Amino acid sequence: MDKGKRISEIENIGFISTRIAGTDGVSLEIGKWAEVLEEMGYRSFYFAGELDRPGETSLLSLKAHFEHPDISAINEFVFKNLVRPEQITDKIEEIKRELASEIKRFVRSFEIDLIIVENAFAIPINIPLGLALTEFVAETGIPTVAHGHDFLWERKRFSVNCVWDYLNKAFPPRHPFIRHVVINAEARNQIALRKGAAAIIIPNVMNYANVWVVKCRCGTRFALKAFQRESVVREAFLQELHGNEALEFHVFGFVDNAHAPAAQLFQYPVMRNGSFGH
Repeated sequence: MDKGKRISEIENIGFISTRIAGTDGVSLEIGKWAEVLEEMGYRSFYFAGELDRPGETSLLSLKAHFEHPDISAINEFVFKNLVRPEQITDKIEEIKRELASEIKRFVRSFEIDLIIVENAFAIPINIPLGLALTEFVAETGIPTVAHGHDFLWERKRFSVNCVWDYLNKAFPPRHPFIRHVVINAEARNQIALRKGAAAIIIPNVMNYANVWVVKCRCGTRFALKAFQRESVVREAFLQELHGNEALEFHVFGFVDNAHAPAAQLFQYPVMRNGSFGH
């Protein structure tokens, strides 16, 4: 990563998540963002614990997946207990270091200029990954978009835990080089209330790649339909980002600010009217 690049020079964007595969909501949104960003002239690359993207643009890191046995064991303990033994701390730190090394390799191998962290800063299903990413941003100053879909305070199962120190640090983090993007006004309000940070809203578009999510009383099922007006879906997102130069600047515009002196950055602790200033 060349820290000297400005927004006009950004070329390679790295998507990072626990899983980028299949038809879960986060993976579908990543596909949509990548398609639009590529139309805007950017190149997309992928890092996750499960991937269905081409190998030449991806780096697979198994412990980034929330279902990896080591991660599952950590989650099983930390979200059922109030005291964290030293062995659990050591395991979290060990995996964090492994993932940090893999993230650095990903950024270096694909010459990533900016990363988009998809939900890995929002919901703590892989604590070492969130910590590794938070520290990587702090150590490198890489411009980062934290795209949050659902947050830990929305799930009761995270309310009992022995990792509040980690959750406060990384879920989500508050840092001058991180721009938060959320999918609704409630999430924006909660980030402001809980973290003193601001976010912009880019709503999810539910219909994508001719797949309709149909919710019924028996649960969620996927019905494949011939979606004759696919352009409507694409245009809805294009209007949010590609078709709105001002919004594109609000999402990526802090790249230029990321190279300003730290003292100047911290003159603006609160985001106002969508301008950057964590």
